[in-house]
Amino acid sequence: MPNVPEVPWRFSERYLATDFVQTKNISILEEAGLLYKQNNGNFVRGVADYIRDNFYYPLDNAGNPSASGQLLRHQKGFMAYHFKNCVYYAWSLPNEVVATGCGICIDTANLATSLLRAKENAETWVVLGDV
Repeated sequence: MPNVPEVPWRFSERYLATDFVQTKNISILEEAGLLYKQNNGNFVRGVADYIRDNFYYPLDNAGNPSASGQLLRHQKGFMAYHFKNCVYYAWSLPNEVVATGCGICIDTANLATSLLRAKENAETWVVLGDV
């Protein structure tokens, strides 16, 4: 795909920005199904309300937005890991946003797009600024 930005991710993988819209993930399909049933034909409004009411923007101890992330894998001892990666700016996959209840702007935008496309195959897109 031409001109689709790459997004570095936790294990040093590189994804296209479009890979963060998940329409076939089981968690996303379940959430979309529930929202569809609960909103009596107003699914788009239901998704907007769901995002607004159920997720928060992560803040650090000083109350500033926190978009950083840390991944620890394969523990070898107390606070010691075989793999550790800390990044200043980390995206979450939509199913992770559902599981954690929080996400930065791009995370909830990708979640909303995933939900809308999963249930109604809506023509929705996430529009990015500078990545």
